Amino acid sequence: MRRQAYELLFSALADFGRAREASLAAVKMELSTKIARPEPRIIGRIGVVPIVGILAKSDPYDGGTSTRDIQRMVSQLAADPEIQGILLQIDSPGGEVAGIEETYDMIRAAGERKPVWSQIEDLGASGAYHIAMGASRIVANRPAEVGSIGVYLAQYDFSARFAADGIRPVLITTSEYKGAGLLGTEITPAQQAEDQRIVDQLFGMFRAAIRQSRGLTGAALDAVSDGRLWLAADALDLGLIDAIGSTNDTLAEMTREVRTLSRRAAAMAGLMSREKII
Repeated sequence: MRRQAYELLFSALADFGRAREASLAAVKMELSTKIARPEPRIIGRIGVVPIVGILAKSDPYDGGTSTRDIQRMVSQLAADPEIQGILLQIDSPGGEVAGIEETYDMIRAAGERKPVWSQIEDLGASGAYHIAMGASRIVANRPAEVGSIGVYLAQYDFSARFAADGIRPVLITTSEYKGAGLLGTEITPAQQAEDQRIVDQLFGMFRAAIRQSRGLTGAALDAVSDGRLWLAADALDLGLIDAIGSTNDTLAEMTREVRTLSRRAAAMAGLMSREKII
């Protein structure tokens, strides 16, 4: 009876899955034309990019942000001659690995055209902190939590439960690793080691970004790479951020900075013009 129940359950789940996929595809098609994508706020000559909630590359979780939208907004502001600086306003626990590295690289590229700063409001963790590091300056408000530097992958081995219920999944595959993790199959030590290899490589990319953007190496890098979160004061001492302050403080400081840079650029242009006349 139990085997029959499982068979009926799996059959129902398969039918439900096919119907759900078709329904989701239709819903996504409709919503793609209706959902307003996030847009940057313009405050004076500063463009503010909102980065909130859980991060995903394509379809963000409820209340989250797509890294593709972040890239679009940063690119838009970097190309706008009326915008003199870009502020990333971050309140996020991180999210999917996909899209993080590309977003980090794009932010660094934008920083070669005009100042890009990050403001962490309350939470800048994991992938969100990775993105924040693309900026030349990171500020956090005093109660902000910063860090959670690391990568993880969660797996669940239900093979013992299936065996106890008399169910033996049969996986027809081309190798030990193709199809690894299928529900009910055993996760072997070799498969687990392979997943660990990938996690370690992704972690290496994260650490490389910290070395590049924050200048931390050796013991100082190891000290911040254990997955812990730090309040802003500790994050400042550890070299993860550059200052503690509110968003308003950072906007005021950045406005002064871009005005100074603008005056210097104008003075340099005037000097070059005089040299040509002489």
